[in-house]
Amino acid sequence: MIKNSKIKSHDNSFVRFHRKGTGEKKCEYGSVQRSVWVNGTCKSETLLWLGKVLNKEQMIFQSRENGIFKFTPPSTISRLSAGEVITNRLTDYDKTTEKTPLIGEEYARIFGQANSLSFGGVYLASEVLKQSGLTDIFTTAFAGTKALGEAVMPLVIYKLTQGGASMRIKTWWEQSYAKFLYPHLNLESPRITQLLREIGQDKYWRIFFKNYSEFIAKQTSIKGTIIDSTGLPKAINTDLWQIRDHGDVINREKRLIVVLEKNSGYPLYFKYLPDNIVDKSTLQHLFYEMEAYDIEVSSAILDAGYYSEDNLQFLFDRGVTFMTGYIPNLKVYKRIIKNDINDIDDLAYHTMKGARFMKIKVIKVGDIGTMNLYAYICKDLVEANKQEFHILRKFNYDIADEKEIAEIQEKLRKRGIFILISSIELSKNEVLPFYYERQDIEQIFDFAKNDLDLLPLRTHSHETLRGHFMVVFMASIAHVHMRRILEKRKNIQLSRSAVFDILSRHCTKVYEDKNFHLPDIPSPLLRNIYETFNVDVPTKMYIL
Repeated sequence: MIKNSKIKSHDNSFVRFHRKGTGEKKCEYGSVQRSVWVNGTCKSETLLWLGKVLNKEQMIFQSRENGIFKFTPPSTISRLSAGEVITNRLTDYDKTTEKTPLIGEEYARIFGQANSLSFGGVYLASEVLKQSGLTDIFTTAFAGTKALGEAVMPLVIYKLTQGGASMRIKTWWEQSYAKFLYPHLNLESPRITQLLREIGQDKYWRIFFKNYSEFIAKQTSIKGTIIDSTGLPKAINTDLWQIRDHGDVINREKRLIVVLEKNSGYPLYFKYLPDNIVDKSTLQHLFYEMEAYDIEVSSAILDAGYYSEDNLQFLFDRGVTFMTGYIPNLKVYKRIIKNDINDIDDLAYHTMKGARFMKIKVIKVGDIGTMNLYAYICKDLVEANKQEFHILRKFNYDIADEKEIAEIQEKLRKRGIFILISSIELSKNEVLPFYYERQDIEQIFDFAKNDLDLLPLRTHSHETLRGHFMVVFMASIAHVHMRRILEKRKNIQLSRSAVFDILSRHCTKVYEDKNFHLPDIPSPLLRNIYETFNVDVPTKMYIL
């Protein structure tokens, strides 16, 4: 029951009805008004918007804020269930009026969504995250603020099970088991923006990462990491978005850095910056931030963009083993290309990874800072063939001069070559599996951008952006956790997205007048999915 103090203080308030729309879409709406004098003219002031009229005689309305409710002047709003409204309309309705009660198709439209709700995806995600302890980690940071504590999990589960823009979360909530699991949410678009802004506050960020680092510590004793970054274009202009020239394409972008735990695959930490800040200038600050949250790192696989002698020396001095791509324009790189690649096609250097044939040669490098490092000269044979085609497609030996022939030969000599620098010595068969673990982080970027609505970025404020990233980060953690379960248990050969697509069709029938709902009897495939995640499906569930 809700009372509006603004109305209570005015005894001369009245309910005003008016019609909006045309044809079949024309509806009657109500609002509470009072008369006021403005510069000698009598005008109406709106005290409370009531919404769509369902029954004018009984003062029953429907609005986004209050759902279906009965209004008792001057100020009382009493929310009604579908059963209560139907009972009132069919038994208490004044038969002398010429109007007909709302029954049949119109009631089916109003209450149809509540008769059968999508159940499986929301229920399984909720149960799995509870079992893993991730629900507590996601919500503990916000426990002191009730609205946030109640909102974080539905935001995460929506991203995990449904994906898409947050503006569609209200429709998802209305049509799924989430409306019973999280019954007190206000999911209007301005409220979601406000929630994200609050979630993005630094005080919550700190508590979350402290708790999350303890969770990661229990997953593996080896603290290996993969560090990479990606650009995030955005149309809305704030000072965090800077112009970046990627070849011939000019974008206004932000840079998102993600740290992945190498052995478990869990996202470990993230940081975002204006895109005109180069990656190599962020590495040491990133490590100090992770240190503040007790995130331990013993090894790191880095994208070539993080390469600098200062960064390698920083990692070396901290006892962090590393492997990184080597930048072609550096002195040592040029010396290696000049002196050490002529015999790279020798069969002694041949190795394979999946369908990729490689040549890998290792040499010691002693003139980078004070470190003794290893350089892995790699030749990707598939890439070499592609490059050879592009190099030779316009070349005509019969008309080429000696200078052009020499340039072409040098390009062919270097085709498919890249160099990795590492502080640890590996055999040729260990190098590529070790380095190509970087693909795991590319999968996280792809999942976040395409499945979790990381892009396009529509937020204006720093806090809202942080909240958006935080929700996507949590959903990415949940995604990895579920993927790990599927990889360990081979009884179903389905991806996480395929699992949720199947689960979305497992519905529950709602009987609001009896205060319970009944999940449909699961098919053999559904039972297999639930068993894979160690989740039991109740036959009857009460509406709390």
